[in-house]
Amino acid sequence: MDSNHIVVGVVVFVINKQDQILVGRRTDYNEFGLPGGKLEYLESVEEAALRELEEETGLKSLIEDIKVFKVANLITRMQDHSMVFYSALQIPENQTPENLEPHKNEGWIWVTWEEMMKLELFYPLRIGLRAISPLKYDEIPDLRSILIKE
Repeated sequence: MDSNHIVVGVVVFVINKQDQILVGRRTDYNEFGLPGGKLEYLESVEEAALRELEEETGLKSLIEDIKVFKVANLITRMQDHSMVFYSALQIPENQTPENLEPHKNEGWIWVTWEEMMKLELFYPLRIGLRAISPLKYDEIPDLRSILIKE
């Protein structure tokens, strides 16, 4: 990344009916991550999250179904500076994730929160999870409550 630039990124916690989270093993670092990426010019956070989700997994959803629940200011070990928007989305049962970017991801699997926390997670995701739950890194956030429509 160029010096003196801040990247704005999105991460999507995709949740199924069994309260499992969609994760994929990255080919670049051999660590697990969630669907996500960078905002494009004039794109909203929700639009970016849904675009990245569809580009990476083929999963589609409506913009009103995705909920942004946390923003974190991250500076990684590589001295990259990012503002990351964390979002959650419950995926309809009639959709199955596909690996549409095999050059970036070995494939998608469903795991519980506890299983995810035992995986070797992509470094920016690890520090982001600490930002989400700073007091107890292994505390399970109530992602389901984020998705409840008011």
